[in-house]
Amino acid sequence: MTFGQPDDPAGDFFGQVLGNMMKFIGTSLSPQDPTEITKSVAVSIATEGKTESNVDPELRISMERIFKIAGIYLADMEIIDQPGTDRLIEPVERGAWAIQTASDWRYLAQYDIRQDENEHIPNVEQHTATNAPINIDSTSSTLLSPEEERTLAKLEASLTDSTDLLNDIPDDMTDYMSQDPKSLMSAWTKIIGPTISAMQLGASIGALSQRELGQYGLLIPRVGSSKIMVMPRNMETFAKDWSLGTDEVWLWVSLREILAHNVLSRPHVANKLISLLTMISAQVAQATIDAMQQVGDMLATGDPNYFEQLMSDPLSLMNEPVSSQYGPAETEIKALNALITGYLDYELSVSVDRLFGGKTNIVEAWHRYQINEINQERGVLGIDPDPDGEDRGKRFISGILQREPDNILDLIWKNENTLPTVAELDAPGLWLERLKIEGLL
Repeated sequence: MTFGQPDDPAGDFFGQVLGNMMKFIGTSLSPQDPTEITKSVAVSIATEGKTESNVDPELRISMERIFKIAGIYLADMEIIDQPGTDRLIEPVERGAWAIQTASDWRYLAQYDIRQDENEHIPNVEQHTATNAPINIDSTSSTLLSPEEERTLAKLEASLTDSTDLLNDIPDDMTDYMSQDPKSLMSAWTKIIGPTISAMQLGASIGALSQRELGQYGLLIPRVGSSKIMVMPRNMETFAKDWSLGTDEVWLWVSLREILAHNVLSRPHVANKLISLLTMISAQVAQATIDAMQQVGDMLATGDPNYFEQLMSDPLSLMNEPVSSQYGPAETEIKALNALITGYLDYELSVSVDRLFGGKTNIVEAWHRYQINEINQERGVLGIDPDPDGEDRGKRFISGILQREPDNILDLIWKNENTLPTVAELDAPGLWLERLKIEGLL
């Protein structure tokens, strides 16, 4: 059947709408692997459609040498254990960084919403052994009813056989769409909602690949390779923009990445962050599904003005604002991020004084770079920027060091019980007192 224009009574406007939307996202209505969608979008943005070459071998050797120096220094200062195979550097280009990051952060695009309770279920395997791997379940639920699955399968087959998505949808599907377009759109949004969420994550990763220096600019645990990725191309740009020496930047990034990896690879820290991030990403995903449902409801009314507006800017679907209120999960993740940031800043400030003699602007350059370049991606990832977080973490570290020697900092990351609570982060004396009462100090 051939469809007329939206104002043509003989035409089926909703069928035309569906055809155009299928053209935008592809003809597959089956549940897609969110990680593969994320990778595809991330790589496209990271590489800008160009083929990337491998990192120059001589550059790789130079970076590995400086990375090794940073590891030996931190081990000699007893901040980390002796450098081992769990801390190997891997200089990469943006595309490779995007692919690995999409895999490492796959839990941010995988969620399970309970239809009756509207609850998320983090698929995180708990571990207690130091540096034990963290496994993420690769499954997710689309919550389609058997009838919805049959309907979408029939529509997918029809669209796959069509040569023109705009003008070649079979009569039997047209009849169904005309009878109950809202029901069809409800089923469809359960597929496209997660797809849009995966695309949002991919877009954020792609944008980060243009600016990140290593892999822990955002304090998000990795669940893939134990190697630490760094991007020489971005580091060289950073050094040039801030009038810093290349070796100076390489050493600084090495120190920060090793320190961050030392904290975030601890299973109890990683699992807590992953659980919190999964909670938030599930809420962000649900908000996206709700937004898509509203789009479906509007499309089902056959309003040509709404359709024209939507198709003139289809990517606007990915820019829907999400709520910054995630309840207790947001409070906890901000506290844990503040704690890790405060710890990293202290250890790095000590290292800069010793290794650079305090004669470097890299600390100030890094903080400004974080605020101007990287923080803007936090909101899309469901992590709202917290301007006071850094100072909050610094105050906690300073508070306990005023009472105890600096080796007390190791105790923070010993196990789940020694992590400060949200209340203790603002009252370091309470944290120390609790540890004494529990015999942990």
